Amino acid sequence: VDNPSIANSTLPEEPMEEVEEHRAVAEDGPGVEDSVSGEGPGGNDEDAKQGDDEQSAFLEYLAALCEQWRTRGSDLSRTEAIKIWTGLRRKTQPLSSRLCEQLRLILQPMLATRLAGGFRTGKRLDMRAVITYVASGFRRDRIWMRRSKPAKRAYQVAVAIDNSASMRDSGAGAGALAALATLVNAFHQLEIGQIAVASFGADFKVLHSLDEAWSDDAGIRIVETFSFTSPVSGYVDAVEGVLDIFDSSKLSSRRLNLAGDVTPPVQQLAFFISDGRLDQNSRVELQRLSQRATTAEVLLVAIIIDKEGKDSLLNTQEVSFVGGQVRMKPYMEDYPFANYFRIADVTRLPETLTDALRQWFEVLQRQSQ
Repeated sequence: VDNPSIANSTLPEEPMEEVEEHRAVAEDGPGVEDSVSGEGPGGNDEDAKQGDDEQSAFLEYLAALCEQWRTRGSDLSRTEAIKIWTGLRRKTQPLSSRLCEQLRLILQPMLATRLAGGFRTGKRLDMRAVITYVASGFRRDRIWMRRSKPAKRAYQVAVAIDNSASMRDSGAGAGALAALATLVNAFHQLEIGQIAVASFGADFKVLHSLDEAWSDDAGIRIVETFSFTSPVSGYVDAVEGVLDIFDSSKLSSRRLNLAGDVTPPVQQLAFFISDGRLDQNSRVELQRLSQRATTAEVLLVAIIIDKEGKDSLLNTQEVSFVGGQVRMKPYMEDYPFANYFRIADVTRLPETLTDALRQWFEVLQRQSQ
C-alpha cells in the first residue's frame, strides 16, 4: 500500500479482485441464498437477526473508513481507491437493488421502443390482426404495428458530492461515497439513462460526464479524486454548474431536432450529497438557483449526511447581526433547497429517496393537470 497510514487502519479487509470479475458478480444479482427466506419455526427471526448483523457490519465499515480519512495526510493511491470502491460496491449492493426496484415503480419509461398494433400504416404486420382483417372481409384494416409503447427510461441524473474539509471532520465523507455507490449502481441497474458525477468545494469538477457509460472503472476514478480537504463547500458553484450542464444538453437536443434528428424529451434530476453546511451568505444565491431549476423543470434534491445528537444540524443555531442586535435561529430555518432530507443511517436511503421522488412527481402531475 502506498500510504503507510493504511497499514495501521482499522478498515476491514476487502478481497482485491479484478474489476471485471466484480462487475460480473454484481450483474448476476442476488444468489439463491439471498432470495429464499428461512423456513420453519424461527426462520423470520433468523433472517431479521442476519439483517441486523449485516447492517451493523456495514456501519462499522463506514466508521473505519471515516477514521481513515481523518488520519490520512495524502491523496488516495490507485490501489487504495480500488479497495475502497470495491468494498463500497459490495456492501451497498443490497441497498442498490432495493432502491432500483422501488424506483422502477416511480420513474416510468418514456421512450417508445416496443411495438404496439392497431395502425393503418407501419413497418411490421400484426399477424393476429391479419386474421381478423381477412375474416372481416378486408374491412378491419388496422393491421400494422408501430413503436409506440414506452419501454425505456430517458432521464439525465447528476450526482454531486461535497469535497470540503467539514465532510471529513464530521465523518460524512464515507457516508457520502456510500450514498454515491448506492445511487449510481441503482440507476445503472434500472437503465435510467445518462449519469453524471461531480465534486464541489473550492472548485466544481465534472468527474463523469453524461455522455460516458457508467462502469466500475469510473467509480474507482471518482473515489480517487476525493480528499475532503477543501476549505469551502462551494455549493453555489455546484448548483450553477449542474444546471449549466443540463442547459447545454437541452440546447444540443434542440439543435438535433432542428436538423431533423428527433430526440425525445428527458427528465433531469440532480442530487447534492453533503453534510448540509453552507458557505456564509450563500442562501440568497442558492434560493435564486433553486427557482431557476424549478423554471427549467429540474429536480434538485439535497441529501444531508447528518448525525444524531448534539452535533446534528437540527440542534445547530446560526448567529447573525440584525440592526446591531445578535439574532440566533435554527440552522435549517429558511434552508435554500425546497427538496432536501437528512439521513443519519445510509441504509435508510432507498426508502427515504423514493418517498421524496414520489411526492415530487405527484406535485408535477397535479401541476400538469
